[in-house]
Amino acid sequence: MVDAESGRCYACGFSRRELEAWRARHREAWWALARNMWWNVGLFWTAVVLLALWFTGLAVLAQSVGVRPSDPLEALVYWVLPLAGLATLLWSTIRLDHLIRGFPGWGSPAALGVGRALRPGARLRRTGMPARAQWFPGAALGGAVLVSALMAESALGDFGRGVVFSAAGIAFIAAAARVATVRERLESWRALLEVGAAPRRLVSRAARVWMAWCVVAMMLAFTVAWMRLDVRWRGEAEPMLDVLAFLCAVVAMLVWVLNYRGAAKELDRWLR
Repeated sequence: MVDAESGRCYACGFSRRELEAWRARHREAWWALARNMWWNVGLFWTAVVLLALWFTGLAVLAQSVGVRPSDPLEALVYWVLPLAGLATLLWSTIRLDHLIRGFPGWGSPAALGVGRALRPGARLRRTGMPARAQWFPGAALGGAVLVSALMAESALGDFGRGVVFSAAGIAFIAAAARVATVRERLESWRALLEVGAAPRRLVSRAARVWMAWCVVAMMLAFTVAWMRLDVRWRGEAEPMLDVLAFLCAVVAMLVWVLNYRGAAKELDRWLR
């Protein structure tokens, strides 16, 4: 919504002319950010491929009962692939989480509510630098927790791994919700500059991310609770928690990176 008298957006405090000037002033820096983002997204998918090859190799070796693998194959499956994959995953999540701080409008006045953002909006117009007070390193935290759980699986046990994987999933979903919020802010600014742009959705992307995670978490909790209540399943409840929590963490990580790709595409549109 734009104020009829001043022509400023109620949420961000910009007028169309000021927003265009602000975008033009920092276009080159944001182009460099966009290129760096796409390179690190590719690094993340490289880590996913390495980890998929690692799990595939473990499954193949598990089926080869009584057959000792060759030394190069054993070193590849037990050392090279896990170390390379986990190190690449951790590095890429930290890098991507750090790069999100450079998005235009991170910590923008839109988070303060309608009609309360003129002072922070003036700061953004004056400095061109995004506020970082609301940044939460959820993806970096989730990546570190996930890697730690995979490296120390024997020490944690089934129940411990389930708890740690659940924490990693929550951290990734929190990061995904933040990225979805950033994407919506860019969409709102682009709508302010474009005549006839599509209106904002009634339910935000960030809210839908959290609702989807709540559904998954409730399904996980009810499944584990039912298995622990049933005496026949009690011995298998903790291993099942481990598996389900790991799958939830993987899904949460994919939700985060897909939202990140969407934000990167929106940044490209914003800079055109």
